[in-house]
Amino acid sequence: MRGGIYGLFRDRRVDNYLAENMALLREGVSSEDEDRILNTDEHEYVSEVVKRFSIEGVQLEFDRMSTTVETRHVRAEDFPPNFFVEPGERYPKDTFVFHIPFTGNGSVLSCRPNTFSSFTPNAVVSDKEITFEVVDFGYTEEQLKQIVEETTDAIRRQHANLSQDISRYNEGLENPVRAILRRRKEEAGRRNELLAALGIAKRGDDASSSQEETLTPSGEEAGPEAAQSKVSIAPDGRPLEEWAGASRATLAVVFTDVVGSTKLRREVGDEAMDRMVAEHFEAGRRHVAEYGGQVIKTIGDSLLVVLRTACDALDFALAFREATGDDRINIRVGIHVGPVQIKGGDVSGSIVDYAERVTGAVEGPEVCLSERARSDIDLERANRHAHLQWVQHSEENLKGFESGQVLWSIDE
Repeated sequence: MRGGIYGLFRDRRVDNYLAENMALLREGVSSEDEDRILNTDEHEYVSEVVKRFSIEGVQLEFDRMSTTVETRHVRAEDFPPNFFVEPGERYPKDTFVFHIPFTGNGSVLSCRPNTFSSFTPNAVVSDKEITFEVVDFGYTEEQLKQIVEETTDAIRRQHANLSQDISRYNEGLENPVRAILRRRKEEAGRRNELLAALGIAKRGDDASSSQEETLTPSGEEAGPEAAQSKVSIAPDGRPLEEWAGASRATLAVVFTDVVGSTKLRREVGDEAMDRMVAEHFEAGRRHVAEYGGQVIKTIGDSLLVVLRTACDALDFALAFREATGDDRINIRVGIHVGPVQIKGGDVSGSIVDYAERVTGAVEGPEVCLSERARSDIDLERANRHAHLQWVQHSEENLKGFESGQVLWSIDE
């Protein structure tokens, strides 16, 4: 995990996290080059895929736990009953912040294990550490020690339960990988035998892919120029996988789309529109670089972008919406966060599909976030976002996903 902030053991069920990983595994094997599938050694291939998609565990280093003292403005409602405070007010109080370092895949710490105790520590996961806070309401040394011990004991128990879930998943990977591989081999072999019997040559991938229909996130045809832009834009500097830190990483995925692009093209003409879109993309790349992200590719007049955190993605979206490269261009933006598969400078997986659907749910020039992205922003509590007013959309139907999805937009 790099840069994000997550609720400890409470953002989502571990089964959902593991199901997303399994979906990426299936997609990876299903999209593997057919020649390799037919000619690979089964044992070696299965071992390679299991190694690549096994979930890395987390080691908590309680012996290196440290404390800082900071001032927090605490809500009156959070004070014990014996304090005289005015409802709705906030009061400055010294707060002990406890830091527990860890190593390994920190993104799993956001997951709720299958065996879950009733006491859930109010803690967050940031870059390579867990933090929890204890407001100093005049506790004695023994009282403070008891609170800390209860919290760390609960973290230990939940971590042990989560580690058990992950170990069980990793140990069970080999059989489904072997089954997927054998099914692909059978399908490819049967298809090749059928074509050989008919005496028909198999058409190359390049020829067939050039005929694919290219759509923007809003579902409009992107036109013939989009076939060229589907090729991934080389990320600035390092390769994308190196920038992300792994071939599978948790990132903020952002789709942008020009609002009313077809109407605008009719009004200004193709040549002028092409210039406007080129300037628009250039502006987008500048904004992405400013917030430390990467442009993955263009699709028609849309951009697919990844950034490290939901806060970075929101900053990018707000900046890009205000300065699109041409005053006549307005954009809609969709943001989602989760684990994606990285290969050849591109990203894939259900998280990318969901982000695209979030963008498609927006009609006007708005910024729309998934529930996960909004939750990450709340957890980070960045001062620059404190003024934003949010509107919840609780019954959104996104194609290919369960009905009643929760999305969030900014109240303008």
